[in-house]
Amino acid sequence: RNNEFLVISGMMPAEAALYDGAKCKKKFVFGKVKRNTVTWNPFGRFCVLGGYGNLAGDTDFWDISDQSLMTSTRLECVTQCAYAPDGEH
Repeated sequence: RNNEFLVISGMMPAEAALYDGAKCKKKFVFGKVKRNTVTWNPFGRFCVLGGYGNLAGDTDFWDISDQSLMTSTRLECVTQCAYAPDGEH
């Protein structure tokens, strides 16, 4: 997709932000969240921000194309998250 990357940084709750890859400038801030995992859809349109392992499992599903939160849920006892190669599952 576009030349972008997402960073979760700082003490919990940490700041999650989307950056322009060419200029390294913030494009969008997801806010202060208790998340430690970023998973990108293979086509780059969607991403999942999750708090797994030592966190409660709170998970946010984002549409990066319009920077909107599609849904949030809690996935307790999850340690990792991944998209299938088709990008839908």
